[in-house]
Amino acid sequence: MNNNSLKQLLMDFSKFYYKNNVAGLSLGVIVGTAGASVMNSLMDDVILPILLKLQNSTIEEWEKTRTNILGVDLKIKKFLFKLLEFALTLIVSFVLITYVIK
Repeated sequence: MNNNSLKQLLMDFSKFYYKNNVAGLSLGVIVGTAGASVMNSLMDDVILPILLKLQNSTIEEWEKTRTNILGVDLKIKKFLFKLLEFALTLIVSFVLITYVIK
């Protein structure tokens, strides 16, 4: 690779970097990952234990319960728990973004 082609490669990369806002995208991924960690902790350590306490249940009970349909063990309650966790994460995210961060 000669000096001109290396220079052209660096110029093309620079155009790509600024045109596609790679720095902003990278920062968004990093902040999003950190935010996901906070949201997971909020769900796992605060909100879901309160909901399980209200139901007089534990996470282990939900995860261990299996339903046998046509000879296949299905973890229906675990799936419902994850679905509930997803729904609550959406609701909490919406409230935080709409009312708190605003």
